[in-house]
Amino acid sequence: MNKEEKAAYMKEWYKKNKEKAIAYKKKYYKENKEKQKNYQEENKEKIALQKKEYYKKNKDKVAARQKKYRENSKDKIAIQGKRYREGNKDKIAINGKKYYKEHKDELAIQAKKHYEEHKDEIAIKRKKHYEEYKDEITVRQKEYYKKHKDEKRKYQEENQNRICKYQKKYRYQHKKEINKHRKEKYDNDFNFQIKCRLRGLFASAFKLYSKNGKCKTSKEYGIDYQAIFEHLGPCPGNREDYHIDHIKPLCLFNFDDLNQIKEAFAPKNHQWLTKEENLKKGSSYNSSSGKS
Repeated sequence: MNKEEKAAYMKEWYKKNKEKAIAYKKKYYKENKEKQKNYQEENKEKIALQKKEYYKKNKDKVAARQKKYRENSKDKIAIQGKRYREGNKDKIAINGKKYYKEHKDELAIQAKKHYEEHKDEIAIKRKKHYEEYKDEITVRQKEYYKKHKDEKRKYQEENQNRICKYQKKYRYQHKKEINKHRKEKYDNDFNFQIKCRLRGLFASAFKLYSKNGKCKTSKEYGIDYQAIFEHLGPCPGNREDYHIDHIKPLCLFNFDDLNQIKEAFAPKNHQWLTKEENLKKGSSYNSSSGKS
């Protein structure tokens, strides 16, 4: 009996005696557990080499068998995977970091290639996943931000130019989607609409009343948009007919002085005025009464 005939015979025998063979394997494993473990430890490299050689010769066969097993054992694999991850969190994290460092460039190329080939599919999956787990994702993101706040700030300071270049490139490549999303949000989210107005005023104030220009985020300047919303309250009429007015006009502040910037955008320096009233007021201000 040659090698091929022997393999065919064993395969046929295994089909007929599958349960018997499995029972024998389990029994043998229990009785010789330590012996097998010692053998594997002593012959680690030899076993790894044998596996590698076998995989090279039977690549397609192994891939087909693994695919079939995954399709037929999805629930089993999911349970095993979850159990393993929960019991080996630290080990997985260490191994993952080590592997990433050793294969950083290779992984980046693979990820980019995969994304380009499956762009639309990935976008649909991400959107679906976000909609299903929106609340959990929000909570997790807030917790992560609290834990890594200082690290994130440090990274942003050290990589400011790189981040700006990436953001500029991203905005250029996704201009239509960004504008569409912003318009939808602007039309339907009152707080976002007010925030956009205030941000516009904040940016233009630096262009007009500062020698150095804007070099920080509004938060770093001490601007609290939420506090301004709460102070202003609901718009007293049709939004189209009202402006957000700075009681003491922005032109009277020095936007190179941090304290004056905070004072200019303090909640108490904001009020609702109709278009007509605001245009009539202009840059006038009565310093004794604190009113325009």
